[in-house]
Amino acid sequence: MPNHWPRASVYWLARDTQVFDMIGHILKFAQPNVPAILYHTHENALMGSLVRVFCEVGTDPTSLDRALEQEPIFQCFFPVKAALGKKLLSIVETRPPKGRWASFPLFKAEGVRLPGSSRGPWWLWDGDREWFYEGEEEAILKYPERAIFNDTMLISLIMKHC
Repeated sequence: MPNHWPRASVYWLARDTQVFDMIGHILKFAQPNVPAILYHTHENALMGSLVRVFCEVGTDPTSLDRALEQEPIFQCFFPVKAALGKKLLSIVETRPPKGRWASFPLFKAEGVRLPGSSRGPWWLWDGDREWFYEGEEEAILKYPERAIFNDTMLISLIMKHC
């Protein structure tokens, strides 16, 4: 094995860690017609990068403050590192998640439907554990769906909701 391989591996590891250390980044799609910002608030070993999506009003600090005071239009998992590497996203600003953005949200997941039922059964997930939900179906609909979106799906949803 050549001597330079370990050094190159350490270099690549450091480079990847530097790119990957992006919690708190406020991101914008490189396409100018996508009217939203993404706030990367958490990393999960199972699902990846959690982003909260806000309809954009501007990228100046005052506009970002206003946007982050609102509820996100949706929350999902999105491969942020890959999108940055492909130049699909750019970093607007970095703000460590504080207050309500510091906690990991609950997500819902629909299980295999039982015969004769239109939806459900439902499961809740907090990033670490999952449990069966036995309450009213209307109450669980407020939680975001646990899903990983690619850039095409994410942009499509943004264009639909913003």
